[in-house]
Amino acid sequence: MAETLVKQHRYYWDDADHLIKLAYEYASQADNGGTESEYYTFWKYRLARMSFIARMMSIEALLNNALEEFCIPEKFKELGILADQFPRSEKFPKNRRKRRGRTFQIPMKWKLYLTPYVCNEDSRMEKDEYFKIETGEYRKFRQLIVVRNEFVHTRLADQVIDIHMDAQTAKPSEKQIDDILNDPDYDDCCKEMGLEQDPVCFKIDNASVCGKAMKGIILELNGFLGGRILTKDFWESDQLELVT
Repeated sequence: MAETLVKQHRYYWDDADHLIKLAYEYASQADNGGTESEYYTFWKYRLARMSFIARMMSIEALLNNALEEFCIPEKFKELGILADQFPRSEKFPKNRRKRRGRTFQIPMKWKLYLTPYVCNEDSRMEKDEYFKIETGEYRKFRQLIVVRNEFVHTRLADQVIDIHMDAQTAKPSEKQIDDILNDPDYDDCCKEMGLEQDPVCFKIDNASVCGKAMKGIILELNGFLGGRILTKDFWESDQLELVT
């Protein structure tokens, strides 16, 4: 029986391209001054941030679709060999099976790392056989996840923060505020990628840097999968047919 899988990754990627184009147009309007310059300045940041989020959604959808079309079920049984090569601190995913029609329920960072292993018949279950976990495109991908998490996760809910008021100003000290609002992992990630560190005022240049990194990730994944990602059938067509 033939099944149809709609390839959302293509639409999200197109959304990202359109949003970054609008961001540039709004930035141009803001630079022109006038009574509406504040409005255009406000929206250029939002459009840049939305472009980044759409592109991250595109990559996750692409990985899900690649797993659905190309995965070899027997390969999931071998992932235990790979898991034994990682320290406990890496939290290698326990879900080692993929059933057709069900999402591979593991964190996105591992979904990228494992896709070449389970989609290639001749893959060897050896650490860093494909993506290198600490360097290159995979390191960039993990950094992009940190940026994405800064938009959607609240650190205040993760811990009880004891705030002592400054005796003179009756306000929290600047260091305490900085400790609450700034995540060291996010700060380090921004420095390494060359991003400005304010997630609210996410610059167009930030979105462009992240978009370039994502293109590099897709190109490397495409190479690991023997060119099966960047094809007309997988990337450009609206749907792909699965035969079960």
